[in-house]
Amino acid sequence: MIKYIRKPIWKNWVILGLVIYSVAVTVQIYNCNRLAEEQTEKIAQLQSEKAELQVLGEIITPVIEEDY
Repeated sequence: MIKYIRKPIWKNWVILGLVIYSVAVTVQIYNCNRLAEEQTEKIAQLQSEKAELQVLGEIITPVIEEDY
């Protein structure tokens, strides 16, 4: 005769909790990576704009008093 053994219910809840936690962590990591990429693109754009303005002479670099 075949005897079926059921896992305790709490094990199923533990597994479900771990799955939900791992999905939440994955989404959070994805969002952090996306934000980092956006910020990197913005920094690169601002650096190129700054370089263009320096070439045109529109940005005056202040003199630090320690240089005297």
